[in-house]
Amino acid sequence: MKPAGFSALALLVLVSGCAPAYLPAPPRSTVTPPEQWRDRAGIDGIGISQDWWKQFADPALGAAIVRAMANNSDVLAAAARIEEAEAQVRLAGAARAPTLSAGGGIASDRALSQVSGRPTEILAIQPQLGANWTLDLFGRLRALSDAARANFVASAADYDAVRLSVAGATAQAYLTLLSIDAQLDVTRKTLDLRVEARRIAEDRARLGYSSQLELTQAQSEYEAVAQAIPQLEQARRLQENGLRLLTGDLPGAMARGELANLSIPGIPALMPSELMRRRPDIAAAEARLAAADRTIASRRAEFMPDVALSASWGALIVDQLDYDPVSIWNIGASILAPLFQGGA
Repeated sequence: MKPAGFSALALLVLVSGCAPAYLPAPPRSTVTPPEQWRDRAGIDGIGISQDWWKQFADPALGAAIVRAMANNSDVLAAAARIEEAEAQVRLAGAARAPTLSAGGGIASDRALSQVSGRPTEILAIQPQLGANWTLDLFGRLRALSDAARANFVASAADYDAVRLSVAGATAQAYLTLLSIDAQLDVTRKTLDLRVEARRIAEDRARLGYSSQLELTQAQSEYEAVAQAIPQLEQARRLQENGLRLLTGDLPGAMARGELANLSIPGIPALMPSELMRRRPDIAAAEARLAAADRTIASRRAEFMPDVALSASWGALIVDQLDYDPVSIWNIGASILAPLFQGGA
């Protein structure tokens, strides 16, 4: 493959496949760029898209990348981790909301009546409804919720990083396959020229116009090119098998275009440093740093008391004609402060 093709691929994998920034920059890291750069060529009008491979204008390349991202187990696992992190966000948010619970009891009692002396059966039913709410005065639960959201952002960035890695590996394998095809085509054409050169050398040697050395040289050049063809054919089969493994298919032939028909994207002369914030691995590291900071804040808040409010209401219902239901209710508050936990 032409060096320009590999350069364009490396640039697009690094820049065009980058994920957007997930978190705002910390206030202390804010840098004001100059209004005018010395050379703005290549900065203005840089197009960044998630489907950067379309810039090569090869439908077969796009189909291979889409199939690879749909069948790759790492991509599927990263997508599942996003769902897990989203559930953790909901779980952390639920801890800050009041809880409502319902319960009930039923009992049957058989005893002798003190009036008639006959056995009587009493059925008692006691429904109950309760509510609890932790006030979170010192922000412990709020910090845990923020940490869960930051971990969710990190999971999304990891998903983008895995997709970018799979897309880049598939594109590189595909372009390498096209490069081998082009090398094989050139080698076969070179072999035809070597056959003709050997024939001419044989005729010249037979007529005495050249020495045996020239014929031997033509023969050796022919053999060198002829030996390269089986090696390139083997390399092409191995590359096809590797590419089909990336796309989740069994080893076999791979549909593809031609190297000469590729549209090589333009390479900007200068890249702004803001593109570094679009890298998904950097975004994931930044989100995890924010999550760790909020987790530390929640641990600090554990040194402070927890204030909780509780209320319950119920009734006691007995199946006797002369027994009225009795209401049961309770309202209270509790403060739990850690005093000694053995250094935990």
